Amino acid sequence: MGDGSLGSDHVNYLVLRYLQESGFEDSAKSLYREWHRHDQFRDPEAFPFAPVVKQQELVHIIQDGLFHDQMQAAVAGGTRRFYLTSSDLDFSTPGLRNATKPASRRQSAYAPQDRDEFPLPPPKRIRQSNASDVITNGDAMDVDERADDEDRDSNVSDQDRAQSEPEPREELPVIETKVAATQTDKRKRLKTNTVYWTLDKTLPTAILHTSWNPTSDAASLLLTAGESICRTYNLSPPDGQSIEGNDVFELSADHVVTAAAWHPDGQYFTCAVKGTSQSPGMVTGNNYMLDIDVSGVSHGYDDFFDMITLSLRYSKSGKTLFAASTDGSRSILEARDISSQNHRNFAAAYVSVEDNVILEVACISDSTFAVCGKGLVSIWSLSPVPHQDHSTPQSLVQSYTHSVPKDIGFDKIRYDHRHGILIATASSSGDICTLRRDGDTAWVVGPEIETPPSAGPIISAIAFQPFAEDADLEIPSRLAVAFETGEVAIYHVSTTECSQQSVLTIGPQELPLALAWAPSKDLEARLAAASDEAIKIWDVAQQAPKELLAWKAAPASWYQGDDNHLPDDEDAQTEPTLSWDIGGEKLAFAVGRKVAIVSIEQDAEIEVNGSK
Repeated sequence: MGDGSLGSDHVNYLVLRYLQESGFEDSAKSLYREWHRHDQFRDPEAFPFAPVVKQQELVHIIQDGLFHDQMQAAVAGGTRRFYLTSSDLDFSTPGLRNATKPASRRQSAYAPQDRDEFPLPPPKRIRQSNASDVITNGDAMDVDERADDEDRDSNVSDQDRAQSEPEPREELPVIETKVAATQTDKRKRLKTNTVYWTLDKTLPTAILHTSWNPTSDAASLLLTAGESICRTYNLSPPDGQSIEGNDVFELSADHVVTAAAWHPDGQYFTCAVKGTSQSPGMVTGNNYMLDIDVSGVSHGYDDFFDMITLSLRYSKSGKTLFAASTDGSRSILEARDISSQNHRNFAAAYVSVEDNVILEVACISDSTFAVCGKGLVSIWSLSPVPHQDHSTPQSLVQSYTHSVPKDIGFDKIRYDHRHGILIATASSSGDICTLRRDGDTAWVVGPEIETPPSAGPIISAIAFQPFAEDADLEIPSRLAVAFETGEVAIYHVSTTECSQQSVLTIGPQELPLALAWAPSKDLEARLAAASDEAIKIWDVAQQAPKELLAWKAAPASWYQGDDNHLPDDEDAQTEPTLSWDIGGEKLAFAVGRKVAIVSIEQDAEIEVNGSK
């Protein structure tokens, strides 16, 4: 290659700069993502030629090239090679009409001009759809057998190749999803097998909650709920590809599952729905609650307040269900005794909180919970039962309220049962409130948390690592805090101290939006953090965290049906959800209507990419 030739990195950087300088931010971001491969990527601004690239350099290069072509044709007395700027084209010239005819992206990629020399590929599969949106066993998941990431840089995407096989004549089984690919990655000591799908619903939909069944007997059962959807999937071992989906009840475009929680015994989950009840025998209203068991049978709650429920939490024993609901001006806090046969008809106790919107609940015990809202961090307790016959109702009493500024909106609250530390955060302002339990009922100010100097004010996620009940109390708890500037800070928390141990990042321009600790005690301290298309897993048991996996969604599978591999608008507005199964073997990752199940095999060989 001569000194005047441009390599692929030169061209990519020139196009990236042109898109940025011309205001095409989404396209620039898409190009950056496609360019970003973990085994060969380097920061574009670190290339030696980057500092000498002037503004609108790509346009200048093209214009200079066209001018050179025009001058060369004039000197040689011949014709120009490029007619982009010519105003006197002769369209009668053979082939010129076809040469200048605009082509779509699909035509330019797949339709050669000489059809005899270049045969057209078979037609792409047509997406299957049906009115019932029911999944059957054996979804035809395609296998991506790429040996390395370089195969993804070809002109024809992997998705197009996978969907270009001849269509069988027999009737295909009814499926619910746009079936994409199974990607196998090997990073560090972990091997992953990824199954993708996209919700194939005609209604606008977005996944807001994902949660695995909390018991080992039903560990493969995944709950997905959100806008116009409440569905369970059975990802049965060993291959995780035989997906069974069940819409537990029908939802219209006006319905949203605003909160959901599994009961600790794994026999059923409880969900709160914004929208008119469509189940017979339930109190008519604009909001309602349901218990749905693993077989799909539902039982409705009587909700006389008819408010939007924003948070549902079961106590660790499963004896009490706490709920926070609001109408936008006031909130209702409820505690329901699950042991009571009438717990779906009547709350054991409830209280109204005027002039405030309670956003989240954290369980402390079977009778105590904490809440947060705008200018509010408080502790509530359920009064003891006065008589065994339950003739006298219980009440909810505010046992402690912390003085915080009225204009600070606390929207996340977490409790560490081992050391009795309560942490509330305000996402937009970055304020952090810590409280410590002092005895059975008293609360005092807890240890201060210092944020990393480079971290911005916005807190995107917080999570305490779950510990076994018999864990040594001398060992500090671990807290992860994610900031939208890109940092994930790891803290050691005890009753007297909260010390920062390390600061991690997913990658350049990958903002950590969701956190999840692996629940298995055999995995020590395994933390996963996710952006809108990437996941990174670390082992933070030691002073120096060890990166175990850097996973990124395959564009051909993650941006299905989009020629430009750009995210859907509705997906871009939805925060991702991330959750481990009970054994720490699978991660459920969802953004908008897209889902990826990342299965992890332990102690695999070290490779960059491999096939299944």
